[in-house]
Amino acid sequence: MARDPSFEFRRQVARNRRRDRRMTMIDTAQALGVGESTYSAWERGRYQPPLRRIADLAAVLDLPLADLVSPPQPALPAQLRRSADLTIEGLATAIDVPVAQVAAAEDGAELPAQANEWAGAIHARKSSLAAAWTHAARTRPLRLLIRAANQRAEGRPVDLPDLDPAGVEPAFALADLRSLAGMTIITAGDALGIHPSTVARVENGEVLPNDPVAWAKVYELTPAQLAASWLVRGGDRVPTLDLDVDA
Repeated sequence: MARDPSFEFRRQVARNRRRDRRMTMIDTAQALGVGESTYSAWERGRYQPPLRRIADLAAVLDLPLADLVSPPQPALPAQLRRSADLTIEGLATAIDVPVAQVAAAEDGAELPAQANEWAGAIHARKSSLAAAWTHAARTRPLRLLIRAANQRAEGRPVDLPDLDPAGVEPAFALADLRSLAGMTIITAGDALGIHPSTVARVENGEVLPNDPVAWAKVYELTPAQLAASWLVRGGDRVPTLDLDVDA
């Protein structure tokens, strides 16, 4: 069955609740009127149950339905690229940006350059790329910590970059920084060579700045500060992460 993109099944919550109630997978499957293999596939994340079945499960586990569903997580930039059947080298060539810069942006370490062209190359909306990059930036510390833990467990040298560069936090919203600099949304648009409505969309976190270097210069920020300031609003538009770790 195709996965419904409108929600995510919080299978870890279901698993923990089932165990708290001392129910086996067989017990739960029987209560739902489905096979054990079907329920096991749902709980292990192989398939997503339909919403009506999740509602039945909520009743069996004596939980509110809202505890078992959450908004969908946005894809990471690399996933969007792969869905467009592009290699990282192919994307770099298409938007005329160095491969290393594309890799850093996909990792959430810096804002994407040529964001408009990037979105076009992967056949995605600019807002989808913005959500994907925000997801990458927000989860980067966790992903780096997991990588470091794996390196340590395997006896390899631990490579853990600075996760909180000096001078980046605390960040202020771009609109506030513009006002403090005495710029209106119109004068900012003139300085950037774009329409004021585009300035507003970037400041509101709806889309990424197409030319981060120019934005950083106009707003008198470093690239890292620009990224952190964009995330103040951009993060508000991304679904809450439901980090799920298998037991």
